[in-house]
Amino acid sequence: MAEVAHTAWYDQGTVSVTSGSTKISGSNTKWLTAGINPGATFRLNGWPYDYEVASVVSDTEIQLRRPYYGSNVSGAAYTIDRNFQSTLPSDLASRTAAVMGKYENYIDSDLQKITGESAYQIARRLGKTTAATEAAWIDELKAGAEYTEYKNKLAALIADEAGNHNSHYFNASMGLFTDEVSANIRNATFKGLFPGRPFIFSNIPYTYIDENDEEKSSTYSGIMRVADIDYYLRCGDSDLTTHHIVVVPDTPLYNAPMNPTNTTEGGYVGSKMRTKYLRRAEAIFKACFGENHVLKHRILLTTTVTDGKPTAGAWCDSLVDLLNELMVYGSYIHTPANDGVTIPYRYTESKSQLALFRYRPDLIVSSRSWWWLRDVVSVAFFANVNNNGNANYNNASLVGGVRPNSLSAQLSSFVLACRLREGRDILSARIADKCQSPEYSYD
Repeated sequence: MAEVAHTAWYDQGTVSVTSGSTKISGSNTKWLTAGINPGATFRLNGWPYDYEVASVVSDTEIQLRRPYYGSNVSGAAYTIDRNFQSTLPSDLASRTAAVMGKYENYIDSDLQKITGESAYQIARRLGKTTAATEAAWIDELKAGAEYTEYKNKLAALIADEAGNHNSHYFNASMGLFTDEVSANIRNATFKGLFPGRPFIFSNIPYTYIDENDEEKSSTYSGIMRVADIDYYLRCGDSDLTTHHIVVVPDTPLYNAPMNPTNTTEGGYVGSKMRTKYLRRAEAIFKACFGENHVLKHRILLTTTVTDGKPTAGAWCDSLVDLLNELMVYGSYIHTPANDGVTIPYRYTESKSQLALFRYRPDLIVSSRSWWWLRDVVSVAFFANVNNNGNANYNNASLVGGVRPNSLSAQLSSFVLACRLREGRDILSARIADKCQSPEYSYD
C-alpha cells in the first residue's frame, strides 16, 4: 500500500521493545494498513533520538535498521514520521535516511556518556551479559580465553626481573617496608617494585651519634622512593651478588656542610660529611627499613686531592653515601676533566644515571632546595644540585641538604637489600596473576 500523503505522524496504539533488538511489537497498531514504509523514522516518546524503519512486517511488527539501545519498554507511546518517501525523490530519501542513521549513532554515543553508564551497565543493556553484579561480570570476562591470552602476553612483556622493572615508572604507594617486599627482593622478582614507587613513613623514632659524638634522638616522617633496582649488582672489589633496590628520600633529611672549612683535602672519604654527618642518615634508614635490611656494599671513592683534582681513591664499605653527578644527571658536569695532559681518574663505580631521575628529572629539584653531591670540583668546592635546578658547586663549609638520593635536595645514595634471615622461608611460587598489583591491572 502506498504511503498516505499529508499525514506526517502516525502514533496509534502502543509499542513494546527490548534493548538490543531490532523488532518493534505493536498493540492496536495498523502499520501495514496505514502505509508505513521503509525509510520512515520511529521514536519512543520522551527519547531524544530516532531509528530508521527497515521493513514493515505486519500491522503489529516493524523491523528497525539498527538495534534499539534504550531500556526495555512495554505499552509505550511512540511516533512514526512517514514523510520521507511521499515528499522526496526515492534516491534523496535513501541518502537522507543514511545521514540520519549516522547522526543517530553519534547521538547514542553522546547519550551514553551523558548518562554516565559504566561498561557493565552498557553490557547489561545490550544483552552481552546476564551477570547480576559488576564483580561477577569481571570474573566472567577473566574466565574468557581472550583475557587469558592477553594477560599471558602482557606478563611476558613485563616479566618480574630487574631489567623489566627498571624500564617502567610507577608512583603508587608501597606503604611501609614489609616482609613481603623483603621476600620479593630476595627472590629477585621485585614484584611491585618499580622506580618511583614511594615508601611512606610517619614519626619513625631513631637515635644517632652527632658530629660532636653525642647521642641524640629524633623522629623521621617523609617519603623514600625506589630509585633503581640491582644498580650495584656484580660491582665492587668484592663481587656483590645480593639483589637490592636503591632508595632515596624525596627531600633532604637535614642540612650539613661537607667540611668545617673550605677544603676538599682528603677527598670525599676524608670529609666530615662522610665521617660525621652521614651517621644521622644511616640511623634514619635503619629505623625505617630495619637494620638488617641495609646492605653493606663496596664503592670506589676519592681519597686524595692534588691541585683541586682527585689523584687517588679506594674501595670503601658503604651503607649510606652521597650521590655523584653521574647518578643524578647521567654525565659529569663539574668534576675535573682531561686537560690535554693528565688523564683523569674519577674513582667511581656509579657510572650511570639512576632510573628514577631518567624518568622524572623534575624529582631532582622538586623541593627547590639545594643538596650536596660527593664529587670534588676544586681545592675548596664540592658539587651540588642547586635549588633552581642547575648543576652547581659550593664552598665545602656551606650548610646544604643531605639527601640520600632522588627528588630535590638530598645527598646520599642508599642501597636496600633483604638478606636471608635464619629460619625464614623464601617465598617460592611466583604468582602469574598480576591483577593483584595496585599499579598494574588487566581488568
